[in-house]
Amino acid sequence: MASRKLLLAVLAAGTGLLSAPKAHSEESIWTGLVLASNEEHPKAAAPELEKYWNKLRNIFGYNEYELLGQRSEILTGPGEHWIIPRKDFFLCVTSRLSEKPGSYRMKMDLYQEKNLLAQMEARVSGQNLLFIRGPAYDKGRIIIILMVK
Repeated sequence: MASRKLLLAVLAAGTGLLSAPKAHSEESIWTGLVLASNEEHPKAAAPELEKYWNKLRNIFGYNEYELLGQRSEILTGPGEHWIIPRKDFFLCVTSRLSEKPGSYRMKMDLYQEKNLLAQMEARVSGQNLLFIRGPAYDKGRIIIILMVK
């Protein structure tokens, strides 16, 4: 249980007021699975990560962020969404509408293969980003980026 709670400094970037809420039929959840590491000769970030590179660097301190997988899923309303950016890591997100329009309460379960690594809950809205610090993996650390757009 301690390892599940250990996870994850859940860091919400932004205030939740970055953009006006959209109609629920237009909203989707985007998830990126990132391998963060410190390399002697870091590679350039993937185009999907370029605009987040400085935030990632300031928050986590690594110099290379490799996008291992990504997925977008349309939010058809509250409910359970299985987001599988790769076969070895995936996220089950149960969303509920929040009291604020365009805002969701997200209960998230992070799995590596069939092992539950962590459970967390957060409110996500607009163009907010949610960074989740995951487990050590390969030569670095897993970071999950989640955004409702």
